[in-house]
Amino acid sequence: MSAPYRLSLWLWKVVPLPRRVRWLALWLGNTKFLVGVVGVVFDREGRVLLAEHTYRRRYPWAAGRLGRPL
Repeated sequence: MSAPYRLSLWLWKVVPLPRRVRWLALWLGNTKFLVGVVGVVFDREGRVLLAEHTYRRRYPWAAGRLGRPL
């Protein structure tokens, strides 16, 4: 571990920063990326499994194409 990294870890533990400042520091210091998953699950009767998002309450269902694949 490098000295600047160790120093930043020590400061993170010792300096009493407000929660929003810590969040902003983490948000600015980390890479942002979007992850998406696509899948359709059918049972033997041809019904489609629907899953509810646990992190998006306002629009809980995924948007996109419904129907048989081309």
